[in-house]
Amino acid sequence: EALVAFPEIVPRVAALVSLAGVVAGSPLADRISDLYAPLLILLGLPTCPPRDFEAIASLRRSTRLAALARAPLPAGVRYFSVGGIVTAEETTRFLRSAHRRLARIDGRNDGQVIFTDTVIPGGTLLGFVRADHWAIAMPIARRTPLATIVDHNAFPREVLLEAIVRAVEEAL
Repeated sequence: EALVAFPEIVPRVAALVSLAGVVAGSPLADRISDLYAPLLILLGLPTCPPRDFEAIASLRRSTRLAALARAPLPAGVRYFSVGGIVTAEETTRFLRSAHRRLARIDGRNDGQVIFTDTVIPGGTLLGFVRADHWAIAMPIARRTPLATIVDHNAFPREVLLEAIVRAVEEAL
């Protein structure tokens, strides 16, 4: 989105990595209404204040697929993707029902996104990690007292990020 919205930055970008990105949307966003505002308040994430539901609408499959079709990714930038695939039992408690809903479509998901929807079209797939969406992206359990519902959040993000940087550096 940033590369399309701000083309002036493209010459300064060599690579873009999507880490558990909702590249092609999520079927869950098609069904979510007012769930996320109370969730964001509950989690107490200071960088995600609940303002409106534009963010949720932007994650709908139809919205994301239309955006990908409307604006091709800028040439000259290398694209890389890392997604997650985890079983329902290995998913943090709060995401298990979402994992099961997605599993009706495809069991290979991270509790928020089906594995194929995390891959940037035309990019390089670096791989899939065995962790749920939150474990990959956010150290919630390190910063908040929500261990009862965020119970599978311990994940070696630093190791993953170092491996990604090394792989991208070598590819460039």
